[in-house]
Amino acid sequence: MQRLTAIIPVYNEEQNLEDCLRGLTWADRAIRAPLGLLWLGLLLVMALPVAAYMSLLYYTVRLARSAERDRIAPRRDGEAPGRRVA
Repeated sequence: MQRLTAIIPVYNEEQNLEDCLRGLTWADRAIRAPLGLLWLGLLLVMALPVAAYMSLLYYTVRLARSAERDRIAPRRDGEAPGRRVA
């Protein structure tokens, strides 16, 4: 049989915690989670993969721009824009 757990985020709510726990008659158990711990979990679950993805995207675009810059010849006065001939 499955159990139902209530997670209660708290921050300076010790005086209201007993009333909250009495109202959780539907839950099999209750876990009091400090708010700072929840934010740390959110950062680990969401922010780190997003930061890794953005870093990968940044370096991919940077590499593509560098390759494109190497292919296009620099313009000189009086010359038409074109590609470098090897």
